[in-house]
Amino acid sequence: MESAIRSQEMNPGKMPGLFRKQFELCKIKPGDTIAIVSDLGTRREYIQAAFAAADELGADIYEMCVNMIPGWTKVGVPTIGKCKGTLDALKQCDMILIFHVPLFAKWLKEVMDENVRVQMIIDAPDDLEQLQSPPGLKDAVLHAHDVYEKCSKIRVTSNAGTDLYYERGEYPVMS
Repeated sequence: MESAIRSQEMNPGKMPGLFRKQFELCKIKPGDTIAIVSDLGTRREYIQAAFAAADELGADIYEMCVNMIPGWTKVGVPTIGKCKGTLDALKQCDMILIFHVPLFAKWLKEVMDENVRVQMIIDAPDDLEQLQSPPGLKDAVLHAHDVYEKCSKIRVTSNAGTDLYYERGEYPVMS
């Protein structure tokens, strides 16, 4: 909630550039289709910035606005698929930008099963700028994933001295 009440520190004119950089990181190319799933509380400057960035890259983009304001307390809400054609349209996209929490919604799994990339954007403008991954982060994460895949046991120690032990396929056990 803090992001909803604190003043914006970022120049709003940078917003289209942030979306363009994100689209470039996602390898959006001319002719790709991006769908925006917004709601009644979505910041209009986000929509406008996404449209401008997509236009600069030659991608097609449209907005689908749902008639509610989903949030963290309403996860799994079927915001898509209740209106005829909405789910089918999203399955045809290359990427979806969603501006509310779609977690645990049946439609999300269905579009991801069609290899549609989905990005959830629910952060304040200043946070968007800080959350973009620096060069090399993806490679580091993929390397860590490879190392993790080869492990059968993992021990994580916190600064407080608490140890968590993981064994493949099990939940962590505290000691």
